[in-house]
Amino acid sequence: MTLYNRVRAVTATTGTGTITLGEPVSGYFPFHADSNIGWAGVTDGDTVPYVIEDGNHFEIGKGAWSSSARTLTRLLSESSTGSLLSLSGRATAFISSNKDFLAGRERICVDDYYLAGDTYYNSAFTAALAACAVLGAALFIPGKSTVRNLNDTVTIPAGVAVFGDGYNSHVRQTAAEKNVFNLGSNCMVDRVRLEGDGLQTSIVDWTKNNGVFAQNVTGVSVTNSFFHGFRSAGVQIQDGVGCHVAGNLCYGNYYGQNNSSDIVFYSSTRGGSSSIVGNRCFSNNSQGIWCNPTGFDGDLAIVGNICITMNSSFAELASGSLSRRHGILVNYGSPGGRITVSGNVCKNTLITGIYTATSSGTKQKAIIITGNVCSKNGFAGAGASDSTLSGGITVNGGADLVQISDNAITDFRGNLTNAIGAITFNGYNGADSVFSDGCNILNNTIDTSTAYGIAINNNPVGKVNVRGNHIKRCTSSDIRCNPGSDWDADLYIEDNTCERSSNNIGSIYVDDGGATRRRYVRRNKIYGADRSTYDGSNNAAIHLRQATKFTVTDNHIEKFYFGVYYEDSVTGRVTTDYIIDRNHFDDVETAIRLRGASSAPMVILQDNTFETVGSMTNTDSGTAVGYIGRRQGAKVVVQTSAAPAVGTWVAGDRAEFTAPAAGAAPGAVCTTGGNPGTWKDEASLAA
Repeated sequence: MTLYNRVRAVTATTGTGTITLGEPVSGYFPFHADSNIGWAGVTDGDTVPYVIEDGNHFEIGKGAWSSSARTLTRLLSESSTGSLLSLSGRATAFISSNKDFLAGRERICVDDYYLAGDTYYNSAFTAALAACAVLGAALFIPGKSTVRNLNDTVTIPAGVAVFGDGYNSHVRQTAAEKNVFNLGSNCMVDRVRLEGDGLQTSIVDWTKNNGVFAQNVTGVSVTNSFFHGFRSAGVQIQDGVGCHVAGNLCYGNYYGQNNSSDIVFYSSTRGGSSSIVGNRCFSNNSQGIWCNPTGFDGDLAIVGNICITMNSSFAELASGSLSRRHGILVNYGSPGGRITVSGNVCKNTLITGIYTATSSGTKQKAIIITGNVCSKNGFAGAGASDSTLSGGITVNGGADLVQISDNAITDFRGNLTNAIGAITFNGYNGADSVFSDGCNILNNTIDTSTAYGIAINNNPVGKVNVRGNHIKRCTSSDIRCNPGSDWDADLYIEDNTCERSSNNIGSIYVDDGGATRRRYVRRNKIYGADRSTYDGSNNAAIHLRQATKFTVTDNHIEKFYFGVYYEDSVTGRVTTDYIIDRNHFDDVETAIRLRGASSAPMVILQDNTFETVGSMTNTDSGTAVGYIGRRQGAKVVVQTSAAPAVGTWVAGDRAEFTAPAAGAAPGAVCTTGGNPGTWKDEASLAA
């Protein structure tokens, strides 16, 4: 609003409508321009605070001035009658400051435009919002005990804020295929309660039946509000940039289709650079939060939300009562931008707590999933739709950088027949998903999984770090890596703590499919449940299969039948491809299991320590090929009771006898390589 000094004029207008202003009162300026006195007049389009006096009555408000028509609109703040004056034709109007102007209060109450007897509030909203757009005011929906019903969508003009008193600022959409509010750019909705039609049926057009819907917008803000009874979404923003959705409570929304969510960001051209913060998403629809399904919503922060599946009475749902598939779904089959998902709680879902995916041949720029709590996810049984994607957290596809860190996943309910875990990481076949900076699964806590703890599948073509995680009470392996032969990058499984509660499966399982890159399993602490039960390869701390190069070092292994179990047959002399060194084995039946299909193979096992161990090396079939010893350049030194009778050796290799005696040779030297080659005893010790 704008003030002008000493502007006062008469009006012959009658009634309650817009007034036409005439000549000035003596000693004052007119509203219109007057060149005779050098007066430029009120600027066309300006909103001014006015006072109208008509006899003993007054009206205070604000209005928009039209220079060409010499008219002033009327928007009431207060009056002597409590409503717009019905003018006599002999009134005066002047520009004057008032308490609303001085306090900077620019609001219009929707109830002031409601006509008694109207069934619906649509006309009141339309008229009030038109005034807001003209005057630059906000729309106020005061709290009251009765609901304001609509039978059509209300469109909020660009730049207009809508606010209320909270839960009792209640607006309900009674029409089935309508939204409550459609927002323009730079709109704000705050502290209101929006309710849908409440039908628990499917919906075809998901741009309808939303609490708030905005499309092709910038700067939209939806905060501190309540949304319930919708079949599409509580808040849906399409092609929105720079938007903010925070502090809202969404509950009792329904599964109208797979897209149905409490909060949606969906863009087909350009969106993102937005934040979704501190919302509570308690419905039993398809997702709590769904963002970036087509890859155009880049630079999103999804922080501090609570997505727990409940019924409309706020009772938690689980198992057979669930419709919700994902707590938070970020990206779905398309490339995307940089997205962080942190500090959220996701509980009671059929598929995942947090899910992100790209399609074959595409990748995201970066996805950071950190500090979240996911519980009771993966209730969908084997064979159910998308059950193979289950996880407390699932990343499905490629990205320049993936980081899954410092999350807590508890009571994961996935089915053991699927290759899924509390954390599931899937690449794509071939070289479709290229990770420029790899994938980091770091410092997560996993407590109880009916499937795997961490499952890595397909071909994530890039370095993968599984480091610092604490995993316990998993039905299947704590860490399972089955990437496939096309995975041409390193794998690091390091510094994890795994605690088994059963002996049915190996704790760390790597099935490399014959890939040629080295796999590292280092500095892990692995605690088993039973050393006495032999169940093939299952009761093993570390189980390796089809691995052509691996380094297994510095692990602490306790209470297993097998400490390290290499499933395949070793061929030839192996001094550097298979490294099993400096591990500590305690309360283990067989520390290291290696076998060969013939008598030729030989593998050196260096600097391992053994405490309460049945046998240091052994095999349950084939020929034992593991030798306690050490490497010395290209040569080896082994500890044996006599010169080796099998294995592939080269000249210069040495054997140190494990029970040297006075007057006998302490060892032997290979003088001619072969299987076993020629060995000569060293000089005898003194008698």
